Amino acid sequence: MGQAVFPAAGQIIVVPVDREGGPGAGGGASGNRVIFLGAGAGKNSPLSDTIAFGNNALSAGGQDTTTLNGTIVIGSQAGSSMVGSGNAAGPGGNLIIGFNAANALQFGNNNLVIGSNAM
Repeated sequence: MGQAVFPAAGQIIVVPVDREGGPGAGGGASGNRVIFLGAGAGKNSPLSDTIAFGNNALSAGGQDTTTLNGTIVIGSQAGSSMVGSGNAAGPGGNLIIGFNAANALQFGNNNLVIGSNAM
């Protein structure tokens, strides 16, 4: 996998990293094997093995890398303030879909959240 870089000269260069980000997405992210698309998606995320699509999806960066791995977040503002607990009770392996879905999820485990403003 690589990351597309668009220099001012109009060239497309693929950089060999395992992070993908769209414009405004993944800024400051440090995790690996991630895809962030949407303005502010995954901003400053330390997470690995994560996908976040949508304007400000997972925008608080997710917290606690030990319990949020494998999370998939789709939808504007979805999972924007997700926080793990630092142990097995944290929200690992979730799938969150919908506008503002699971916006303030804290300390959950294996949840499936679907729909606008769900949970």
